[in-house]
Amino acid sequence: MTTDRPDSLPEYLRQRMDELGISSIRALAARTGVAPETARRLLTRSKTPDEQTLRKIAEGLPAPIQRLRELAGRPPGAATPFVLPPVADQLNERERDVILQMVFALLDASGRLDLASDRADANARD
Repeated sequence: MTTDRPDSLPEYLRQRMDELGISSIRALAARTGVAPETARRLLTRSKTPDEQTLRKIAEGLPAPIQRLRELAGRPPGAATPFVLPPVADQLNERERDVILQMVFALLDASGRLDLASDRADANARD
């Protein structure tokens, strides 16, 4: 890698493309497994990548996932959203509420809960 430290995701991606001899958006898309339109948007700053896209880029280029998260404006430890397994669809409303309350209690106990916005987000999904 060169010694210049890019300060945006598009700059970083272009630098890695140059280093790896990737000369087109299609080649970048093929190497990373993202759609060509996604690759184009990433290079023009018109798309903020989700965690799955960042992981594909990290594996395909290769590149440090933490650096990609930083350049994309995501928290360093941002993880893939937690999703219950499909079998959880069998839970009734009371059981689902218990699960939500446990999530809030765990986050509150660890100091990671913004109670007002997190509860509003959860209620909006209902």
